[in-house]
Amino acid sequence: SLSVGVLEHDDTGKVDVEARELALTQTTWKLDAAASWRATFPAPTRRAAQSYTSLDIAFNNPALAVLQDAAGLRGCDTVAPEQDSRLLGTLAHRLVQLLLEDPAALSWQHKQVSYWFDATVDELLRCEGMPLLAPGNAVQLTQFKTAAFSGIVALLSFLAAAGVQKVEAERPLKGTLGTLALTGETDLLLHLGDGSTAALDLKWARSGRFRDILEDGQFLQLALYSHMVEAETGQAPAAVGYFTFLDGNLSTLTPHVFGENAWVVIPSDGQTVAQLVQGARVMWDWRVQQWREGEVDVFADGSKAPASTPPEGGLSIKALGPWHTDLIRLFGQQGSEA
Repeated sequence: SLSVGVLEHDDTGKVDVEARELALTQTTWKLDAAASWRATFPAPTRRAAQSYTSLDIAFNNPALAVLQDAAGLRGCDTVAPEQDSRLLGTLAHRLVQLLLEDPAALSWQHKQVSYWFDATVDELLRCEGMPLLAPGNAVQLTQFKTAAFSGIVALLSFLAAAGVQKVEAERPLKGTLGTLALTGETDLLLHLGDGSTAALDLKWARSGRFRDILEDGQFLQLALYSHMVEAETGQAPAAVGYFTFLDGNLSTLTPHVFGENAWVVIPSDGQTVAQLVQGARVMWDWRVQQWREGEVDVFADGSKAPASTPPEGGLSIKALGPWHTDLIRLFGQQGSEA
């Protein structure tokens, strides 16, 4: 909980600090469009290039993007394995990255994977996952090892079904969105036997949520990866998709690439990669135009949504995940007095 301290002196000279919630902010910040600093801030960011993550915030809560990218505020990083899946996801990603450093791993059988995993996971945890080794985390540790191993086995089966010849893990990507520079990093860029590629994003989660994302046409992350791969290689990936560790499933838009066990999803609204990329371009231009006019939409807990609506061809506004609570609390709380 975030609050401001109100100082009150008593007769003894002691100071009591009363905690009060910040007053709820307005749904739109009104800035001075004629201010002298405008010339140095034509867009609400200090970034040289935008990623999917930064665009997601700029589109869906511009005030939060301003706090992060213009004001340069950062929340504190805390790690609690039983509450925060980010550590577990990072460790699972690292295991896949280490595994695929050996090209022969693409053809390993279950026994070979098991031998490698047992020899690797404990050393990785000692170097990068100490919170899992702390007293009281034995259950989380066992669950992580079980899910990570079974997930890796399932992932290798999908790669084999696709005829993958080479894998680039944590592959940096670059591209443009109109005049805006894009940057990103796909978890796995797969090179298939026919010379085409495929891009996978790995998630420490179950597949239901990501199947819904594909079905609802909300797969901007994958669309931007596809767009950047095409910009770099001259050819769009044959497929993009999500692999989820906790159930060992692969969800994709494209049939006949990852074998019969892959879950193929058809967007209900017919949304395509090209349409999402164009929608992102429209959204960025709109948010920048709002900024230049001195308006920043604020989505705060307990407040009404801003009155502005995306222009034709833009993406729909969606709620962000729970990872930005610390900064969003700066927008205040409903019912608090100014």
